[in-house]
Amino acid sequence: MNTFNRFIITALLTLFASQAFAVEPMVIKIERTDETTLTITHDQPIKQIHDGGYYNILIEINKKVYVGIRDSHGNLVADNSKTITAVAPDSDGFAVIWKMTVPEFIDMDRDNLTTIDDIFIAGLGWANNSNEYVLSYSITNFSLCYQNCGLAITSTNAFSTNEKVESTTHTLTASDPAATFSIIENTSHLFKLSGTDNKILTFDGTNTDYEGKRFYTVKVKASTGDGDDKNTEQTITVTIDNVLEKTITINNQQLSVNENSPINTDVGTVNASGEITNYTITDGNNAGFFKINATTGQIQVAATGLNHETMPSYTLTIKITGTDAEDASAQITININNVDATVQKTITLTKHSIALGRNAHTVIGVLSTSNTESANLTYSVNDTENFEITGNSLKIKTVTQATGTHPITITVSNGTQNIATQNFTITITAALAMPIVEQFTVIQNGNKGRLISKNGGNVTVSVTTSAESYVWRSELANMESNSGTTFVFDPSSLDIGTKTIKLKVTAGDLSSTRVLQLQLVASYPNDRVDANSNGIADDKEARYSGHEFELLAGTNKKITSLANTRILLGAMGKDSGLLTLEQMKEYIQNNEALTDKSMDTLTTGDIYDYVVEDLSAAGTSAEVIIELTTATSKNAKLRKYSLVNGWSDFVVDNNNTIQFNPKQAQLALIETGKLG
Repeated sequence: MNTFNRFIITALLTLFASQAFAVEPMVIKIERTDETTLTITHDQPIKQIHDGGYYNILIEINKKVYVGIRDSHGNLVADNSKTITAVAPDSDGFAVIWKMTVPEFIDMDRDNLTTIDDIFIAGLGWANNSNEYVLSYSITNFSLCYQNCGLAITSTNAFSTNEKVESTTHTLTASDPAATFSIIENTSHLFKLSGTDNKILTFDGTNTDYEGKRFYTVKVKASTGDGDDKNTEQTITVTIDNVLEKTITINNQQLSVNENSPINTDVGTVNASGEITNYTITDGNNAGFFKINATTGQIQVAATGLNHETMPSYTLTIKITGTDAEDASAQITININNVDATVQKTITLTKHSIALGRNAHTVIGVLSTSNTESANLTYSVNDTENFEITGNSLKIKTVTQATGTHPITITVSNGTQNIATQNFTITITAALAMPIVEQFTVIQNGNKGRLISKNGGNVTVSVTTSAESYVWRSELANMESNSGTTFVFDPSSLDIGTKTIKLKVTAGDLSSTRVLQLQLVASYPNDRVDANSNGIADDKEARYSGHEFELLAGTNKKITSLANTRILLGAMGKDSGLLTLEQMKEYIQNNEALTDKSMDTLTTGDIYDYVVEDLSAAGTSAEVIIELTTATSKNAKLRKYSLVNGWSDFVVDNNNTIQFNPKQAQLALIETGKLG
């Protein structure tokens, strides 16, 4: 080989060696160094070597783009207009560290941000002195701190996993990428660290159970050396998510019902299995023709007007829910049978249940038959051991002794032939006590009692009772939709006078009604105090103002209610339970409430008007003692008036008695269970 050839080979080897050892420059660190400066450190000197080159940046936090834009297609586009300057460049302008001005940092501070979800930078036309170009660089959980910054763990302090999952990992990050991690508290012994610098936290949830324990914690430490600013701790919480372990099913189904069927006609029960807690119709019932029992899944007709010619079928979507089970749905198709209205007869029963312990011969419900012109219908029941029919009333034959269901068949005859049969299921439910309204409480702007004013603000009426449902009725407002134990109304637009509110409470097939009357005045007297809320101002009844069981009834006279009951002024009274005949006549004239007036003008003795509260159950007794202003004979005729039932004689029997003390001119009236 000659010298020339050796020179060429040497040159080629040198060139190849230069290319082999040339390394693409990389960003090794970025940090915020002052209010608007991002400092970028590379592993070797670089600079912009092409005209038109730029160093761009993109910052996104909580899905909000602070630097850069999101184009019309939803793509993120970096900002390439930032000013970037070298720190300590060499004579050719190459530098390892460059500073970029990012004024948007101020906006992030204003939004109280401490970290950046994602930051991306890249140089176009930037390279080292070997023309190797800068690679792009991105980082998550970038700290915005630039002064007095200690080490911080920037990864989230919580994550979740399904119960019984064997392994769940969580990546740990810190404000300094060089930090290493260690576990300093692990009481459950279910956590461990692995990977570079122990940055992978693993949770072993093999034996976890959502129903048993839902949260586990571990405390980790990040460190870059000695000193408080180089060590930090974080408690991480793992939430156990429930995995549904049970199964409920519901099948698509075909059911049918006759056209023109009346409301409450049984259509059928959906075919479902499992521990089901609720059935609902979620679709296909826009016309409102059907309803479903949320507990049993029984579908019934909810509105009249089913017509085969108009709509021959309906497809309902029925959803079931259960305990620890995924919801399920099915399509239930209800075919509307085409029926000759002149032939088809349908029997209906107003009620299908009765409470445990009800007496023999108690009415369950009333029977009726549609599409018939027959006036004399006769009903019969197949189960004559447990049930009987009187007229069109279905009754129990013996005392109900156990809860459960009884399938029965009702047949109706027009005297000549049987014209219809219908199957029903009678349910014996748990025994319920008669619901009773024990007490009304009326409050207006701190004042209690039944005297309210137009300018006193909203009036709140609440009730003490135990019932399943509540229906309020009043001329004050439409209260039909109010189903709670409290309602509020504004009296400012009402006329002055007596205002009546009725409350019906229901539990099962038992119900009772209580009437409340309020006296509306123009303005509440400034100096009026009624501490016991009995309707009489304290200055009118100094002796009794602190006693809820006593009521003023004339000069130095009182009405006393015993057995822990509360006594209030009646609707007709004014500052006393003792009425004058003129007060009574005024009330009759103003309210037109006392329809039976045949005995009004015959009144020769005293008139008393009062209300007894806190009778907690039907059948309880309240003994009321009246200190009479005018002595009267023990044979005097007594009359009583109920806001519900009107006038009637005071009947003396086993429930109601009169005890007369001629020396004290007192009457003791004992009335049992008369809560109207």
